Formats: sequence, structure tokens, C-alpha cells
Amino acid sequence: MVYTAKFGEPMLGWVVLVHGLGEHSGRYRQLIAMLNEAGFAVYTFDWPGHGRSGGKRGHTSVEEALEIIDEIIDEIGGRPFLFGHSLGGLAVIRYAETRPNRIRGVIASSPALAKSPKTPGFLVTLAKLLGDVLSSITISNGLDPELLSRCPAAVVAYINDPLVHDRISFKLGKSIFVNMEKAHEEADKVTVPVLLVVGTGDQITPPEGSRRLFERLTVRDKTLTEFEGAYHEIFDDPEWGDEFHMLVVEWLKAHAENEKRKELLITMEQGLQRSPAHPKKEAG
Repeated sequence: MVYTAKFGEPMLGWVVLVHGLGEHSGRYRQLIAMLNEAGFAVYTFDWPGHGRSGGKRGHTSVEEALEIIDEIIDEIGGRPFLFGHSLGGLAVIRYAETRPNRIRGVIASSPALAKSPKTPGFLVTLAKLLGDVLSSITISNGLDPELLSRCPAAVVAYINDPLVHDRISFKLGKSIFVNMEKAHEEADKVTVPVLLVVGTGDQITPPEGSRRLFERLTVRDKTLTEFEGAYHEIFDDPEWGDEFHMLVVEWLKAHAENEKRKELLITMEQGLQRSPAHPKKEAG
């Protein structure tokens, strides 16, 4: 059973929020509250094997997440924006590459687009080899909580969160590395606006991955914002946390309002085209 939750009213539209590896959607309360206040409804879910969702801890795949997003979009009946962090950032980028017509735009926070320098190369090879044969076997993801944030309180909260875990299955490991490669190979398939947000001090998902993807994106509306010195979870950074939240909200508002203006112009043009011509009456 996949845990889902909805917040707010979609005055400016929907945002589907996709969390990262080992964590859960409940860690994004501040962002959700700010988006609701700005006029966006937010639809969240916990990946299978994560948070309040069922399943073996850490056993899922990027493909499963994309299918869950499909179901959410079918339910809301419109095109949402996608926001994803870390593994969720990789997922929303892959969604934009494989189903661009179903969404309005994408924000990827510290997306998993490059292997961490802390991940040994043999583990990548092992995951690819065993991803199908021993798919449900899980190991520690090796994530060091101290590398998440420069805020000590945020690190302690993460460590003490009962819904956080450190497990990853070989299936998920393979899915991550395969989709990481595809994300760069298929960057030209993205046709919606993209905002990439990274911290220059991130050692979990190095910013080089986002820089590389940014160069490969052919869509005109693309932005890469780098927060100097910030670690992986910029939203909890003592220096940049507030600015991160404002950036996300303002980007979404600007793109939602711009889309509304375009829709209004199209409606006006269609109305003019349908209006019957009125010939001038001759005097006399």
C-alpha cells in the first residue's frame, strides 16, 4: 500500500512532491505550507518501502515511482508541476524526459545525477549485476547523516526520525544507476521548464551531475541555481534554507501565472477567429 496525502487548494495548480532515498514526505512540511499559502495544492507520496508506505524497506525502483506519479496525475485530472529531492529529483527528471506532455514543469533539488564520491565503483557494478537476480536483497545505503546539512539540529532530527531508514535493495540500486545514465542521454527529450537547485558542498549527489545535465538540456526555459557551501539538504541549511524555499515558491508562481497569461491570449485569439465579420453599410 502506497501512502499518499493531499494538502491545500489548487488555485494555481498542483505540485506533486517526490522525496529522496530512505526518507519520507513528512519531512517537507515547511515547503508544503508555503506552497499552500501561495495557492498551490500539494500531492505527496512515500515511495514503496519508505515512510508510511508498505513493502520491504528500501525495495522499490525509479520505474515504480514514475507509475505512481502517473496514477496521481490521472486522479487530479490535470498537468501538475513536479518537485523532487535527491532520488526524487532523478525521478522527476526522468518523468520529464519520458512523459513531458503530462506536466507543466520540474524542480529538481540536489538530484541524483552523479555518483557520490563516497560510493565505491564496485558497488555500482554489483548493483547492475544483481539487480535482477537478487533484486530484493537489501544493504545499507552508506549515507552519512553528517553530510546532509550544515545545521546540527537538522542532522539530529534526521537520525532520530523513526520513519527514516538506511536500506537499499539491489533492484533500486540498479534502477538508480541505469536511470542516472539515461537522464543525461535523453536530456533533449525535456520540453517543459526546468529548475535545478544544488549546493556546492554536496557530497551525496555532487553538483557536477546537475551541471552536466544543464548543459545537455535543449529546452530554452532552464535554470541552474547553486547555493555556495550548502550541503545536500539545502532546505535545512542555516544560511540558505529560507532563500531555497522562496526560490521554489517564486519559480512556481511565475511559471503558473505565465501559463495563465498564455492561456488567456489563446482564448482571446480563438474568440476573435470565431467572431462573424460585420460588413460596413453603404451610405445612401
